[in-house]
This record gives sequence, structure tokens and C-alpha cells, in this order.
Amino acid sequence: MAGIEIKGLSQALANLQQLSKDVQLKLSRDALREASWTIAKAVRGATYTTFHRLTGAIQSGFSVQVAQQPHTATELDAYVVQYQQGIIGTSAAAMAFRKAVIAHRRRRSRQPIQLQQVAFWWRFLEFGTQPRRAMRTPAFSRHVSKRTDRQKKRLAAFNASPSRGGISGRSWVRPAFSTSAQTSIETFRDTLLRELQQETDQLPK
Repeated sequence: MAGIEIKGLSQALANLQQLSKDVQLKLSRDALREASWTIAKAVRGATYTTFHRLTGAIQSGFSVQVAQQPHTATELDAYVVQYQQGIIGTSAAAMAFRKAVIAHRRRRSRQPIQLQQVAFWWRFLEFGTQPRRAMRTPAFSRHVSKRTDRQKKRLAAFNASPSRGGISGRSWVRPAFSTSAQTSIETFRDTLLRELQQETDQLPK
């Protein structure tokens, strides 16, 4: 977003300050939500253009989150996020997501299956991974220098496990953000100006 500037809001800010704090917050949140959805829709539209679609969970999970209150006196945060999704139901996406989650869980443990899941693996596809092995990386390997005999055996088994290679990055989120950032800013401005005009029209003349 470096170099992007919102212009034409000096008078709008003066008008905004005439309204109550609650109305100021509502208008700001509305404008930020619309601006963020411009980016989220671009990201959704670009999903599966760089890799194969299996369950559809990555695309449907992208959504928008706007803070309820300002972060500071002059900052209100909004994010494009990957939300939890239910894996119950009979839709094609839910059934595919459920099948993949259950298969993974059976390989890993006997713990109960959560009915709300996040398609966290979108990050692996976006940024790529380091070389992977068939066994889980021992947690102690990153911070323990002097290892017990048991830890040495565990690490030796890990190093001897089959290599699955790394995942090369298949970036689509960052390019979608770059191409939609300016439109998002314009959407913020247009939404704020429109709703601000509606509110100021109702002020006593």
C-alpha cells in the first residue's frame, strides 16, 4: 500500500466531526468493511488460479473482520481473514472438507473431530514450505542443545523418515491485494462520502 493516498476527504472529515462518536464509528466501520470486501472478493476470485481445488474451503473461508472499537484515537483496524467453517451438512464443499479432515485426523490421533475448522493450509500454498518429512518435526529440535538418549533416538528416526520435499509458493493473495488496493481505497472514500452525506443531511439546518 506504499504510495497510496486518500484524497478529497478534508471537508468530509470536518463534517464527520459534527456527528456523534457512535455515528462516526458506524460510518468508519461501514466504509472499512466495504473497502476490505473489495480486497477479499479479489482474493476469493483468484483462489484456485495457482493450484488445484479440492474442497473449496480456502476460497469460502476468506472473509472480512472490522474492529468494534478504534485501536488508537485515530486508528480503526480491518482485516481480510480466514474464518472457521462448519464441516457438517450435505453441500458438496462441506462433504469434501469433512472427508479431508476426517482422513487427516485418523492418520494423526484418536481425538474427537472438531466441527469447526480453519483452512490454515492456505498459508503453505501462498508462501511455500521448507523441506518436509513423513514424521512430525520433534518440538525439542528447535530449542534443546543437550539431548537425552530418548530425544536422540526420536531425532534419528525423524531424519531417517522419507522426505516429502517442500511446497513451492503458489502466491495469489498478495497479487490480488496489489491489484485491488487502489479500488479498495476508492471504495472506502465513496462509501464514507455517501453515508456521511446521508447523515449530515439530517442535521438541523
